[in-house]
Amino acid sequence: MTVGAKSRFIFALGVVVALTVSTAPVPATAATTIATLTGKVDVSGGTAVLMVEYPTVVGTDGLPDEFTDVPVAKSRVSTGGSFSLALPDTTVVQGAAENGWVSTVTVVASGKDYTQNYTPVRLNTTSGSVGSVDEVVPLGATLAEDSMPTTAAMSTNVETAMTQASVTSLSTTSVVVPQDNTHCSWSRIGTAEPANRIGELHVADVAGSSGKFLYHTQADSHFTVGMSYNGGVNWSSSGSVTVSNSIGTTAHYTRGRNSSTYANDHMYWGKYVNNGAATCPGRQLKARALHSAGDLFVGRDTPATAPWATCHRDPHGYGIVEVNGGFNADRATAHNYDFVGNAFGFSAGGHTGYTNGIHISLSNKGSVRTYACGDRSMPNPSIVYNKKF
Repeated sequence: MTVGAKSRFIFALGVVVALTVSTAPVPATAATTIATLTGKVDVSGGTAVLMVEYPTVVGTDGLPDEFTDVPVAKSRVSTGGSFSLALPDTTVVQGAAENGWVSTVTVVASGKDYTQNYTPVRLNTTSGSVGSVDEVVPLGATLAEDSMPTTAAMSTNVETAMTQASVTSLSTTSVVVPQDNTHCSWSRIGTAEPANRIGELHVADVAGSSGKFLYHTQADSHFTVGMSYNGGVNWSSSGSVTVSNSIGTTAHYTRGRNSSTYANDHMYWGKYVNNGAATCPGRQLKARALHSAGDLFVGRDTPATAPWATCHRDPHGYGIVEVNGGFNADRATAHNYDFVGNAFGFSAGGHTGYTNGIHISLSNKGSVRTYACGDRSMPNPSIVYNKKF
């Protein structure tokens, strides 16, 4: 698809189609539950709405100029602040998926108090499982949301408007860009390309030792979402989104003995303002990661050394890097950083590598063995340390 100045489209099962396309409705009874998202907020009672996020307008740079949040479930919040929302297995939800990940948005209103939280949900119908950033459960089971952000007071009773928000019918097979405030939409008003931390490389202080950090940019990356209710003066974290890149590039760097480095890449971020719909009142600002630039370079700061003096003291065990040999780790488990980068004044956290997109290799061309260990059991910890003993 060649993108002009702006392209306005809809998604149906992940395929871009014309606005006039219609298909036979799917019976409402055909929808099953992908997962039930549960959470708790700091208010007593209220209304919770679950939405899925669509990129509905693309700019000349290929990045989303507009996102539309489509309501798919709604429920009451208990007097204790708990809520439960069923994510239905519908064409609309499946169409919102990018490489298997769906960005969900939970909004809660109680009178004038309002909050929202982003939770990426991975659909894996082949294995019959569903997962978020930190857990995987059987399809249809309960999936706990991240800790919901503290509510903020709006100028009006947002719950009254939100209770009138219509949930998309189970039979709907396409998503149209809203021409009014029926759905919450977010328009891009800024773009940044900051450096983002994606990992680290440690090499032993032993002659002949070296290491290589290799990054496949189709790796799934998870970044916190920034929200501002005062025009960008202050930002707070509201869950996370998944950036599932498929541009297919590979980048790497190598380092010699006695080195510890952060691995960074550049990530495109967008700053968005909402349209003031019932489910997103107050003309909020949102900062979210969009796409990797596909590069890799050494970060400025130096990561902390291993918490153990030797790999033999690592409670998770260790591996041997033999003379004239090597050790390779495909990071099946990603490391979560409290800080990965700054965009628009928002300090983001995140992690990457959930599809084994990060490969760390250690080489030993010296005359003595070295050892590899990590913060979790070998062979795939989220951080790999290289030690003399």
